[in-house]
Amino acid sequence: MTTLPATRLRSKKLLPKIIACQHEQDYPLKLSTEATLNLADDPELLDLMFRANFREVFIGIENPRPASLAETQKIAQRAGRPEGGQSGAHP
Repeated sequence: MTTLPATRLRSKKLLPKIIACQHEQDYPLKLSTEATLNLADDPELLDLMFRANFREVFIGIENPRPASLAETQKIAQRAGRPEGGQSGAHP
């Protein structure tokens, strides 16, 4: 599994090249990736991914509550967060 580039613009520039390569080789690879849930908000990107033969997308959902992270032993996700568990990504 590989992660698509973090920016949608970069992904949209890369995917047509993957589509062309896959087409030339008769789609030998079934691809998978990791993404955030807001991927569903971009139908163009989803279409490009489908045409490139992406068949699986792993969506990781994190819980920002320190108690929940401790309960599931998510030590790495707790590290570096200020008291209260906020990562700074969400108010």
